[in-house]
Amino acid sequence: MKVFLLNPPPVNKGKFVKEGRCQSRAGGELWPPVTLGIIAALLKKNKYEIKCIDGTAENLSLEDIETISKDFDISVINSTTVTFFDDIEVAKAIKKANSNIKIIFYGTHVTALPEETLKYDEVDFVVRNDPELIVLNLLNALKNKEDLKNIKGISFKDKGKIINNSGIDFSYNLDELPFPALEYFPNEKYTLPNSKDKFTVVRTSRGCPSQCVYCTSRVYYGNKWRTRSVKNVLEEIRRDVNIFGIKTFLFNSDTFNVRDDWVLELCNGIMEIDKSIRWMCNSRSDTFIRAKDNTLKAMKESGCWLISFGFESGDENMLRRMKKGATLEMAEQAVNKAKQYGFETIGYFMFGLPGETKETIKNTINFAKKINPTYVRFFKAVPFPGTEFYTEAESNNWIKSRDWSRYDQADCDVYELDNISSKEMVKELRKAYLSFYLRPGYALSQIKGKSIPELGKTVVSGIKFLKEWALP
Repeated sequence: MKVFLLNPPPVNKGKFVKEGRCQSRAGGELWPPVTLGIIAALLKKNKYEIKCIDGTAENLSLEDIETISKDFDISVINSTTVTFFDDIEVAKAIKKANSNIKIIFYGTHVTALPEETLKYDEVDFVVRNDPELIVLNLLNALKNKEDLKNIKGISFKDKGKIINNSGIDFSYNLDELPFPALEYFPNEKYTLPNSKDKFTVVRTSRGCPSQCVYCTSRVYYGNKWRTRSVKNVLEEIRRDVNIFGIKTFLFNSDTFNVRDDWVLELCNGIMEIDKSIRWMCNSRSDTFIRAKDNTLKAMKESGCWLISFGFESGDENMLRRMKKGATLEMAEQAVNKAKQYGFETIGYFMFGLPGETKETIKNTINFAKKINPTYVRFFKAVPFPGTEFYTEAESNNWIKSRDWSRYDQADCDVYELDNISSKEMVKELRKAYLSFYLRPGYALSQIKGKSIPELGKTVVSGIKFLKEWALP
């Protein structure tokens, strides 16, 4: 059985990061689709003949995809909400070239809406939640002509009827999964915006017990925090350094700083592998401020230079409404503590959750400037299917369109709240970027101590970033 694994290219939309729960405009930074890479490694290990392509990074056209897909039995496609219609267009091209091919979709969107997805003739199967082992089980069943109703975590069509099998229980050990098969990807194209350093994504855990109303993590990975062993993560890092020459890493976890002992062991192991490794992670403010001094020192010594935080709002009432489980005081403490240990920070904020007003948006902008992380990202809240926000928006008839291509965190306009229009929120979002980044003091802080080449890279990437996010 020959399998074509594909991260689809854009058709009508621009390029997007499509990995796990992340689905945002790529701008100057593409991520490798490591989940697809894990599926590739798993199928390769089980003797499937595969071709795995990041169509976004490779700039594939529909004609390219038609040519490639002619000789395959199965295609596995990575899909998100905002790219769903483009992904369907890609699936149409595959079916046009090869009418006998079976197409499998996976991702957060189709996990939440399997029946709607399967109404498209181009989609034969939906894999829900953690996709890797489910894809393997499905392919084994198809190859051996076994009863598909026994395969947990899939939805499919059977004689015109849509069947939703029971879901997986997330009980397997994450160490059982192979490392992503990065050899299939153009790793030189995954670089950081400023430095242009080659990097990759290492997912250290899955699942999140937090209750945030806007997030798809629980939909996709479940509400239990599951972590890989430190030994397993270090083995992947060592492989990436030695085989692929990658020395910059993004540790992708919804809650990286949950356990001090785990983080400390990881840091010590990184220093043993290569002292020139640099890495980034994301954390919650409440877990970060609880981290012990020796852990934070080890993070810095082992190469951690950037920590991202989802602060979301500068208004306490909004934080309670969105069930963030953190406070403004925690956010301020987190930024101050990060600065104390020499880390750069990114603060993520969003506009447009229920209860938002012009006043709460103003509070958020002012709070972002007050705590002054190194960088900020302002997003428009999106009612992604499967989230509590989506359910509330549906029940209150706030959603005016199911044109998934408009479910874009830069300018989502598919719903209207009572107190402020989507158009006004997008306008405020763009003003927020300019208000934060064009402060004279901020600009001086970014150029201080930089060499001429570094300064040039900073200016170019900054202009590109503002064009993408702050200018209509």
